[in-house]
Amino acid sequence: MPLLPAYLVDFRFDVLAHNSAAAALFGEDFGSGVADNMARMLFLSPRMREMQLDWARVARETVGNLRATLARHPDEPRLLEVIGELRATVTEFALWWDDHTVRQRAHGTKRISHPSVGELTVHYDTLATLDGAGQSLIVLTPADPAAEACLRALMADRAGTLGGPGLHALPAAQTRHPEAPGGSAQPGPASRRRFRQPSRSSVPTT
Repeated sequence: MPLLPAYLVDFRFDVLAHNSAAAALFGEDFGSGVADNMARMLFLSPRMREMQLDWARVARETVGNLRATLARHPDEPRLLEVIGELRATVTEFALWWDDHTVRQRAHGTKRISHPSVGELTVHYDTLATLDGAGQSLIVLTPADPAAEACLRALMADRAGTLGGPGLHALPAAQTRHPEAPGGSAQPGPASRRRFRQPSRSSVPTT
C-alpha cells in the first residue's frame, strides 16, 4: 500500500487527484467541499488550521504563490473566484494579499498535528509537469522514523477501505476546467506524465 501522501493539483490549486495516503492524512473529504482546492482548504477549514502547526508561515507562502500565479493568468475565472472568496472571508488572507506578499517554495518541511497519531514532521517536494498543463505533483515524505511510523499507522487504520494504490482522479475536478476542443477534459493517468522539480514555480504546499 502507498505510504507517501501525494496529490495532483493544477495552477488554480484545485485538487485533481490524490492517493490513499493523502486521504488518510488530510481526511476522507480531501478533494471535495472546501478541500477541493489547497488554498481554500488551508484558509477555510478549521481542522486544517489546527493540523498545520506552522499555519501562518504556510498560509503566507500560499498567498505569495497565488499572487504569482495570478500574474501569469490574470483573467482566469476559477483563480479569480478563489482569490475573491478568500479576500472577502478571511482576514489574514486579505491583509497578506494587500501587502503584496510573495513567498514561493517548491520544497520544504512542515509540522502536522493529526488527531489520531499526534505530531509528525514531513518534507514536501513539488514536481511540475513538462507538458505545459500547469499541473504539479506534491509528495510528502516522513522527516524521521517517528513520522514514518505515524504514516504507517494512518494507512493501517484504513487498509482495505479505499481502492488500489496510486493516484485516484476526482470526477468533479476532471470536468471543472475543460481543456480539449469541444469542452471535454483530458484527465490522463498521472503515471503517464513527466515531471520536473521547478526552480521557480507557484505551487501549493499545504
